[in-house]
Amino acid sequence: MMEASTTWNNRVCIMGIDPGSTTLGVGVITINTETDAIVSTEAFTLHADKISGYTGLEESHGDRIRRLAVLTDTLEDVFFRYNPVMIGSESPFYNRFRPNAYGVLVETIGAIRAAAMRYSSTIVPRMIDPPTVKNALGAKGNAKKEAVQAALLKLEGMQPVIPFTELDEHSVDAIGVAYACYKRYLEDSNHV
Repeated sequence: MMEASTTWNNRVCIMGIDPGSTTLGVGVITINTETDAIVSTEAFTLHADKISGYTGLEESHGDRIRRLAVLTDTLEDVFFRYNPVMIGSESPFYNRFRPNAYGVLVETIGAIRAAAMRYSSTIVPRMIDPPTVKNALGAKGNAKKEAVQAALLKLEGMQPVIPFTELDEHSVDAIGVAYACYKRYLEDSNHV
């Protein structure tokens, strides 16, 4: 397995993921390694039902398994394209109004971990609960999309490629996860 190269021109990426088997948000924060300052921020949402592939798998195992396989392969490509030094994901949470969603979130985390293992044997995705992500941004733990967007706009150094107000909820949440990872990156003993 080819190991990823993670540093280029004194810059590294930190990636955050908002997991979902149908829509999965990806947030990328690029950092200057000399100053630890954020130099760019971007995000996008993968729509697994719109990504082709694994038709035979769908016929034998169903659409959810096909989507998870497609997400694993697509995330692997995304990881190699951006070369993150840290990957974080919002951890699965139980919603009493949608109890079946928990199992799908756990399966999606498995797909994220499988893609990360293909990318690098040394980078293990960090799981961060939703309230911790929102608190890292300076928002309340139960904040909705608009409050998270407002908190992102107040953060120093955020340089969005696409304005946060134009992103969907999955992309906004993924940037939040990436920012929570960035804060952990700064707290690391090598960056204090």
